[in-house]
Amino acid sequence: MLILNLITMNVLLLHPNDSVHSIAPGRFEPLSLETLAATIPKHEVQIMDLRIDRLSDLDRVIKSFEPKVIGLTVNNTIHVKNSWGIFEHLDRINHGAKIIVGGHHPTMLPADFRKTYVNAIFYGWAEKSFPAYIEALSKNDSFHAIQGIEILKMEKQSLRMKISGILKLLKYHTPVVI
Repeated sequence: MLILNLITMNVLLLHPNDSVHSIAPGRFEPLSLETLAATIPKHEVQIMDLRIDRLSDLDRVIKSFEPKVIGLTVNNTIHVKNSWGIFEHLDRINHGAKIIVGGHHPTMLPADFRKTYVNAIFYGWAEKSFPAYIEALSKNDSFHAIQGIEILKMEKQSLRMKISGILKLLKYHTPVVI
């Protein structure tokens, strides 16, 4: 009989609240978070859409759900400052979870998320890197072979991203977040 020693983890995925400067006409379902949740069916996942759910409920959810990973999607630059506030709040309440971020903005401007309270930045589509990260974390394995993530809060930062050859990103100009 084969017994797998896989630790099931609680994972909380967040969509940031709207900026006061947002001009979006409506709210769309956070399909990117739902897609990521579907990639880890052996783990418990909760999604909080802070455009609808109250930020004040976050502490209660964290206390009752006890996530080992809290992930935030930042698809729009207009959500960056709100995401920083969420990360700082999570850091203050000292929950012990790994904090990860992904989305369009972190992919293009990862320096905006190289903060002391962020453990990993996901680049590009995370349908493969996210479940690999969760699996490695649940088995207490190394993240070294996972492509498309940058691990922070370690002695050395390691970048596992293979985009060279597709685009020479250093030759492009990137906007500055104000």
